[in-house]
Amino acid sequence: MTVLYRIVKDDVTLKGQADFWKKQKILAMDLEMENNLHRYGTHLALIQISDGRKTWLVDPLKIKDLSPFVKMMENPGIQKVFHDADFDFNVLNEKLLCHPKNIFDTKIAAEMDGRKEFGLGSLLAEMFGVKKDVKMQKVDWTRRPLTERMKEYAAKDVIYLIRLKKILEKSLIEKGRGSWFREEFGLLERKRYEKKKDSYLIKGSKSLTGRERAILRCLFDCRETIAKNADRPAYHVIPNSKLLELAKKPPRDAEEWKNLKGVSWFVKKNAKQFAFTVKRGMRIPKEEKVKCIKPRMSHKKFEYLKEERNKIGKILEVEPYVLMNMNQMEELARGYDPAKILRKWQLRILNSHGIKL
Repeated sequence: MTVLYRIVKDDVTLKGQADFWKKQKILAMDLEMENNLHRYGTHLALIQISDGRKTWLVDPLKIKDLSPFVKMMENPGIQKVFHDADFDFNVLNEKLLCHPKNIFDTKIAAEMDGRKEFGLGSLLAEMFGVKKDVKMQKVDWTRRPLTERMKEYAAKDVIYLIRLKKILEKSLIEKGRGSWFREEFGLLERKRYEKKKDSYLIKGSKSLTGRERAILRCLFDCRETIAKNADRPAYHVIPNSKLLELAKKPPRDAEEWKNLKGVSWFVKKNAKQFAFTVKRGMRIPKEEKVKCIKPRMSHKKFEYLKEERNKIGKILEVEPYVLMNMNQMEELARGYDPAKILRKWQLRILNSHGIKL
């Protein structure tokens, strides 16, 4: 299928198109980003918009003023259809201070509908016989000019979303699950995102000693600075697994850093900086573990909740985690108030099946 689209790459054209978009009741949306794969950091590289007939590819790298787009996103009179919107919204918040209103997320809807495969590629293949070009998922979307293959891939991501939304919404309402997705999308709309970048996000870092954690934080910050200056992903400088290893047993001087194996030339080039960083980490106070005191978890209650949840999942033909995820069950097993842990629709379902929360 040939997908027709219009490129929007200047402020005047964007403003004109925004005047058209604000008259629509529903628009399908998607974002293409470069996220620490080819360059340092997260870059909003392309915005796809479709009304189900016409499609626009908005180039945020060329447009100086994206406020017409932001106003449209925050207009509650226009429903915006996304697939798996959470990360996209995080980026919109960070880059544009944008908080989208009136959302429909087809991934969440597909999960609630009981579908086993809810990736966009799987849903498009199943419902419309469309095959996604998976090779395009790993290209550098900040490169210009965009190839025809890249533009066609981006346009196809949104052209079917409104049709997909209508199918899923109809199915959910027929199953009496309208309140499920309405509450979930309302929470998604009100969610506020905080930028997180911390050495403790590295898997395995919680097992380090206080001194090793201090060194890790210094090495982490040093790596980030070098990666940012070179505009390369941090893992190109030192992979996380190697960074953790170096925090436990750091090279003693610049010469050892230069001869270090399993790291990029960025490390050898900045050997003196890394050596100084380790010395700084040795001097600063030890980083003690942040203690989070919680009530003891009742494993008996956790297993009870898990077993009963799984039974209801089979009855309703949905994946059990949709009804109650692991974190929620753990919190309930610690004795926390169910009304503060669960959605209202979850409470209704679980209570109607006699679950003792």
